[in-house]
Amino acid sequence: LLKNKNPNINVPNNLLEMPSGGSITDSKTISNSGKYDNIDLTGLGDLINIDGNVKLYIVGDIRLGNSDVLQIVDEATNPDSSLTIYLGGNLVIDNSGTINNLTKDPKKLKIYGLDSCKNIDFKNSGTFYGAIYAPEAEIRLHNGVQVYGAAVGESFIQDVNADFYYDMSLRKVSADEIGVRLVLKRWHENFNHYRYRYRIHSGSGTGGSGSDGSGSGASSSGSGK
Repeated sequence: LLKNKNPNINVPNNLLEMPSGGSITDSKTISNSGKYDNIDLTGLGDLINIDGNVKLYIVGDIRLGNSDVLQIVDEATNPDSSLTIYLGGNLVIDNSGTINNLTKDPKKLKIYGLDSCKNIDFKNSGTFYGAIYAPEAEIRLHNGVQVYGAAVGESFIQDVNADFYYDMSLRKVSADEIGVRLVLKRWHENFNHYRYRYRIHSGSGTGGSGSDGSGSGASSSGSGK
């Protein structure tokens, strides 16, 4: 039994055992799942376009410099597009860099921080639609950042003028989803099978004689113990 401990993140074996595609350092369209050493965009206005149901294992850091964009295409372009990231390092988004989920559906963007992920830092003034689960990380929203979704971290810092809006649709999860310890599908109470033991005393005080018995129900009337 785990008490007061968030479940660990395990990278799927097919991603873990995949050869790395190296570092992503400039514009690129990604349509298939893959493994990369890091994403390091240095502020030249590069665009990484996600066009498909994509899962990425990033062994190291993700850094988006000024004007760099990691983008999920909208549903009109590809209704199946989504992005799941398993992040071994840190995530830093500099001013005017952004992760742009054009579907505006937080369920289409999920970031899972491994134990080695210690910082998730939104310095930009953009809008983020997605879910972040990084139980060992400090998550920080700087001025002007707007988040629509959910976040789990070791700590959470929201600076002045940053906004966070929890999206209720993220409550609908399956039992095998990462971060879920219990999904309650059904609850039933049967009061007819509640049994109790009682002891009836005759006389006053605690020294009278009595007899044991049993019955059903939640309460009884009359005197006695």
